[in-house]
Amino acid sequence: MQQKYTVILGCSGSGKTLLSKAVKILPNTAYVGEAILPPYIAHIVNQPLDNNIYNALASGLKKNVDTYVYKGETQARLRTLTEWLRGDLTLKSLLEFLKNRKMLVNHIVCESNFFSLAPEFVYNSLPNCQIVYLYRDGRDCADGLYRSYNILNDEKLKCLDTWETILARKYDDYYIPWWIKTGEEPKFISSTPYVRAIWMWKEMIRRCNDFFFQPHVLESGRVMQLKYEDLVKDPVKYGTAVIEHLGFSMNRPLNKRFKRIKADSIGIYRRNNPEEIIAAQDIAKSELELHGYLNN
Repeated sequence: MQQKYTVILGCSGSGKTLLSKAVKILPNTAYVGEAILPPYIAHIVNQPLDNNIYNALASGLKKNVDTYVYKGETQARLRTLTEWLRGDLTLKSLLEFLKNRKMLVNHIVCESNFFSLAPEFVYNSLPNCQIVYLYRDGRDCADGLYRSYNILNDEKLKCLDTWETILARKYDDYYIPWWIKTGEEPKFISSTPYVRAIWMWKEMIRRCNDFFFQPHVLESGRVMQLKYEDLVKDPVKYGTAVIEHLGFSMNRPLNKRFKRIKADSIGIYRRNNPEEIIAAQDIAKSELELHGYLNN
């Protein structure tokens, strides 16, 4: 049976986890987190590479995902029983699982933040994968990145052991991520961690827009773009659209899971001081305007 791949892309805080929790209860589905989609690859493939090296990384990515899933099939029993006890799986699905003695995985769901920096690599590496690209107001994403993960602070910019700076160039006492253009180093260093975070969001959303709007990608029908704010305001409507995009039908457990999604974190960026918000909007003005966020 041919494998189906679903990839959920988006900057951290854009709703990937909310969506993944629902999608991964689809029949015969295995979930793969970012640890199996090594973030360093997303940085490496944005550097000048020989085609053979690029292709080797692409092949390795697919093998990583497949190997993880098949080696993890022995854990399928516990996962399936847990989902049934939670009410996320129908009795019919449970009985089919028990009859087959183990879950036949033919649908793999992958979630990633950093591959938003290399959407074309994911698109080409996993054959015929369906992609759901989630985007959210960058001011809110930056708020979450800054408060929850404290990314890109001065201390972390002085080393190369974070995913944001694993490939970087030295500038004074700091390491500048490769996605910062040459000449922008002083402005980046003088910015607060909140503003630096929206800088990363800007780069992710720009790269996704540049690739996903290419004619051949649009014509493929493989990519669904979904606004976080739409999903949380009407989760069943947009959840149904996602499920159908992936080639499945909405059912009771899925409906129940989507109904749990709440719109309770829109506009959280407003708790930052006005000067930081203005600076962040200046950095990501084009991308915020493109998605209508500067009107809010």
